[in-house]
Amino acid sequence: MSSSLGRKTINGLKWSYLATIISALIQVVYTMVINRLLSPVDFGLVAMANVVLRFGSYFAQMGLGTAIVQKKDLSATDIRATFTLALLFSVVIYSLIYFLAPYLIHLFDEPNPSLVPIIQLLGVTFIINGVTAISQNLLRKHMKFKTLSVTEVSTYFIGYVLVGITLALMGYGVWSVVYAAIVQSGLNLIALYAQVKHSLKPIFGFRYFRPILSYGSQVSLISFMEFLKTNLDTLLIGKTLGFYNLGLYNRALIAIRLPLVQINTSLSRVIFPAFSTIQSDLKKLSGLYLQSTMLLASLILSLTGFCFGAATEIILILLGEKYLSVVPVFRVLTLGIGFNYIAALGGIVCDATAYLKPKSIFTILHLSAVAGLIYLFKSYGLVGIAWAMTISYWLKMVGFAILLKPLLPFTFKALGRQLIPGSMNATILGGLGFGLSNLLHQQEIPLLLRFALCCLAALLIFIFIIRLPYNKPLRDFISDKILPTYESKIRAGGPVAQVLAFMKFDYQHATLQQNGNNN
Repeated sequence: MSSSLGRKTINGLKWSYLATIISALIQVVYTMVINRLLSPVDFGLVAMANVVLRFGSYFAQMGLGTAIVQKKDLSATDIRATFTLALLFSVVIYSLIYFLAPYLIHLFDEPNPSLVPIIQLLGVTFIINGVTAISQNLLRKHMKFKTLSVTEVSTYFIGYVLVGITLALMGYGVWSVVYAAIVQSGLNLIALYAQVKHSLKPIFGFRYFRPILSYGSQVSLISFMEFLKTNLDTLLIGKTLGFYNLGLYNRALIAIRLPLVQINTSLSRVIFPAFSTIQSDLKKLSGLYLQSTMLLASLILSLTGFCFGAATEIILILLGEKYLSVVPVFRVLTLGIGFNYIAALGGIVCDATAYLKPKSIFTILHLSAVAGLIYLFKSYGLVGIAWAMTISYWLKMVGFAILLKPLLPFTFKALGRQLIPGSMNATILGGLGFGLSNLLHQQEIPLLLRFALCCLAALLIFIFIIRLPYNKPLRDFISDKILPTYESKIRAGGPVAQVLAFMKFDYQHATLQQNGNNN
């Protein structure tokens, strides 16, 4: 990785993860409050409406935003062409969804007329998000992640916390979620366009559209198949087990995805432009892919290990006692969902290098595997479907490793080594956390104190296990690539420096090496 690209990537990660932490805290507060104001049926309705809308969104977006980031030489004409296509596709798909909504609800065994206006109103976000994608991806292409991060946090807070919770308290029920989504999308459009003003004048002609569509349509098709994979569980539960059970499952999924999506999104939106920049240097790309895999696996798997151990406390705090029955579902999902997000890095490599035909073939095969697994496990209820999805996540990780082997010069052994720190940390944190949670529960310790003790124990355990030999590659990466950017804030002999020294981070060596490179 060149020093310039490296600095931009690390700086992007810094802002992206800062936004992640703040967004996660805001989402925790929102989730805790909204789950106590709305019923599982309300969330079941929103979940089914979102499935229908996401179905249309892949045709409305057509991978246009991704094409902006991936295209090496992006002209003003390309931007106008992309804007024109985004607007046309969004309006057409929204019109179809609006008029077909009364018929689409019959896809489910329990057609609920209440779904129709929800789908019709939420569909407005097609047009808003379609237009927003131009400014959003121009900022991503130029790695302006500070702007993206600040906008993301502020619009989510206003839309969901201020508007959504206020409307829920006023008795708007499921509509509070609908209006919150629209307000957030609208504010996002205004804020991002104010930062990157591009021409709003349409341009027509297939010669302008061809360069964008040739790449974007393939990405959109693959994304659509990914959508089918990730929503088969939701579709099946909504069709066979009803909206109440779907609401339960959806909340369990939201609870585990809440931190993971933030971490994955933060890394992915920085890594895709970085991958695209060095797409022709496969050796350099391979190195960045392996490093990104280790970093993401260490973060996500350690977190899912903690979530496995403290599952009961997390569900009770986030969702409340009425969702206590989903603890087993939540625990099963923690065993595999982390690998789903780690494997997604392979998909980003494929997108950045336009390695799309092999990716589409793999996606079809994996989709078939997911369908087969759900069919085999569906008789075991929500826990069975959770196991089906967990196994599918493991298969996805293995599948992408095989898929990328002909493209990138890495070995399976090298890739496996990147997963060792995160997997070992997850096993230790999950096992000890599970034991501690049960012990504290038997002592009838209050819930919030129980959770605080679980968090404190996990932090102390992590500080100790990061010193272990298997975590040395992770320590070296953080010491070489991340800590030098905080050189001025780490006072020699101070508490931060002492903690880093205890955890065996060689940040002083990394700083000297960084200064030597700069000279």
